[in-house]
Amino acid sequence: MLVFPGQQQKSKVLCIQRILGLAIKKCGIQLTSWCQPKRTMHFFVMTNMMITNDQSPSECAESLTVPEANCMQDSDCLPIHKQFPSGHGVTTGVCNATTKTCMVKAWCPIEKEKLSTKYPVLNATKTFTVLIKNHVYFPLYKKSVSNIIESSNTSYLQHCNYDANSDPFCPVFQLGYIVDHAQHHMEHKQTYDEIAYKGELIEVNLKIILLFLCI
Repeated sequence: MLVFPGQQQKSKVLCIQRILGLAIKKCGIQLTSWCQPKRTMHFFVMTNMMITNDQSPSECAESLTVPEANCMQDSDCLPIHKQFPSGHGVTTGVCNATTKTCMVKAWCPIEKEKLSTKYPVLNATKTFTVLIKNHVYFPLYKKSVSNIIESSNTSYLQHCNYDANSDPFCPVFQLGYIVDHAQHHMEHKQTYDEIAYKGELIEVNLKIILLFLCI
């Protein structure tokens, strides 16, 4: 019997994720996340947002935080329809005499680039689940394997949640579970709410151990 991890032989790997969850903001906004990401090795979950009330498409002065929009006269805001790299809209060719910034066509008032709360708005994302489906093909053995066992059916995958002890073969993980177990590799440990507040990049590594019987 020959035992080897997948990386010891040339192989083709495909990893697919599907996110499922529901978060309801206090003001009544309902956001449902159900996506098949365009990049098969990445997925994104929104956990917080900057809220600017009563915005509408119109014309207003560009933010003071956009240095390229500073102006003294209208000619500083030309050409029309110019977009600043860190701006929020396109120029109208007019310099606002009060703010000394160019007027832009944008969603107005310009959003305040500051989080309005001290907690993640969508903290219910902790219970969101992600199904990670992994396929590995070994050309030498003409063998394809997956982390989803053959006995799994749709009903099982819809209701199971991975647990190292009670359900080690379930490919569905709660985001809170992933973050909790990522703590071991973080230089500065953070809770899920702390990570969800400003965001974080987390890498998920799959370890596959295969047993092949050589005859």
